[in-house]
Amino acid sequence: AISAFLPQSHLDTKPIRGAAVDRLMRVPIKVRIVRVEKTRGNISCSRRVVLEKNKNAEVAEALKTIKEGMVVDTQVRAVNSWGVFVSYNNLDMLVHVSDLDFGRVKQPSDLVSVGQTLKCKITKIDSQTNRISASVKDLGSDPYKDIEKKYKIGSTYPAEIVKLQDYGAFASLEKNIEGLIHQSYLSHTSRTVKPNKIFSIGDKIKVKVLSIEKDKRRISLDYKSTLPNPWDKIKDKIGSTVKFKISNITE
Repeated sequence: AISAFLPQSHLDTKPIRGAAVDRLMRVPIKVRIVRVEKTRGNISCSRRVVLEKNKNAEVAEALKTIKEGMVVDTQVRAVNSWGVFVSYNNLDMLVHVSDLDFGRVKQPSDLVSVGQTLKCKITKIDSQTNRISASVKDLGSDPYKDIEKKYKIGSTYPAEIVKLQDYGAFASLEKNIEGLIHQSYLSHTSRTVKPNKIFSIGDKIKVKVLSIEKDKRRISLDYKSTLPNPWDKIKDKIGSTVKFKISNITE
């Protein structure tokens, strides 16, 4: 009998230890000799190389059964902050977070969970690396497709506050269609007012559409124009004697 050394890192295609290693004891396995030192009588082998070769062969055969544009039912295998890994016919596919939905996705785990069945469209197959990309949002219609017919520049529409930033507030006109109310369009009396001083998440308001950049998927909104302008009332006071309250004193 000839003895050979099998490093633990070459036991499987992924790191294993403990009980997983014990289960391989005294079990016939296939390995490939990767190194021979005749002078020392040392032989190194690898089970991982054999498994990877078999898996690559299986992947190559499975790749023949799919093509770009196909819609398939997959199973969610893993969920990360940047995307979702799904499996179909023993093939792993990546659905990037930007391909999950047309709207902003905070966390993929908010939409899917491990083990869930997910219908996807295969968008790209890289035959060199065997990497497959898929999309969920491509199965639906783009809400920006006919947006100029839904929303007219200069018109006022109901909206809901969905996100607050120092530079402005994001308001949702409908599912997957959001616009930015810049800080300068929040108040008639202050251009630097903080959005969180005016809004809370979930507030129902009215906004005026200022501009729509369809290609960039950007909408600019105006909130202050939907409110009475206090400066208009001041015009009626020109020439009149009125009482003022001192709010600040400077040098």
